Amino acid sequence: MKRQVRSTDVVCALGAALLTVTFLLGLVQLGGALGALSARGAPTAPAEMAAPAYRRATLTPRPTRTRLASATAGEPRPGGELLRDGGFEVGDAWEIIPTAHSAGYVDQPAAYVTNPVHSGRRALCLGVADAADVYSHSAAEQWLTIPADAAAVRLTLWAYLVTADSSGDEPYVLIMKDGRTAYDCLLQGLPAADGWQQLEFSLDAYRGQRIAVHFEVKNDGDGAPTALYVDDVSLTVEDGAEP
Repeated sequence: MKRQVRSTDVVCALGAALLTVTFLLGLVQLGGALGALSARGAPTAPAEMAAPAYRRATLTPRPTRTRLASATAGEPRPGGELLRDGGFEVGDAWEIIPTAHSAGYVDQPAAYVTNPVHSGRRALCLGVADAADVYSHSAAEQWLTIPADAAAVRLTLWAYLVTADSSGDEPYVLIMKDGRTAYDCLLQGLPAADGWQQLEFSLDAYRGQRIAVHFEVKNDGDGAPTALYVDDVSLTVEDGAEP
């Protein structure tokens, strides 16, 4: 008589078989892990890390500041010439002033001449030289600005007066100001002398101002003319300001 297989017996058998398989698989995995560990050997300490190599920045040298030598205290720096064409050789710097006036005197224009001269080829002539004496004025001027920090300002010129008059005619050296609405007289008349005379004037009072160096001759028309020749005019400044 055959034995009847119950379902509970089948379930138990399958469970036991599953446990056996799981156990065997675990042993296989453990064996593999042990084999790998044996192949690698004992663990070693981690290698010491090398210190990182830092690159030192290269600085571009800054330019060296050189101190400029300063002028000795109280020692003026070299001055300069402010007038243009002081020898009247070119003829483009001086303004010939029209002088006709309703008061009755006529225009006797200043002119460039070649004789007499102090140096070079030409000089400036004002007044009546080679013409009939008339009631007239002759004038010429040049405008410029005097530096405010000038230590000294000096005007020099050479003058040659030719006159047959004993009174009434006058040569002038003027400083025009405020656009020719005011003036200062540096010279009225000229000492009698033969030939050229050097004249010198301090213009320190005009620092920082715009002025004109102005030459003029008045003839009174009495038949005894007067002429003034001017040459080698110079207006120099010495600058005493610290650099």
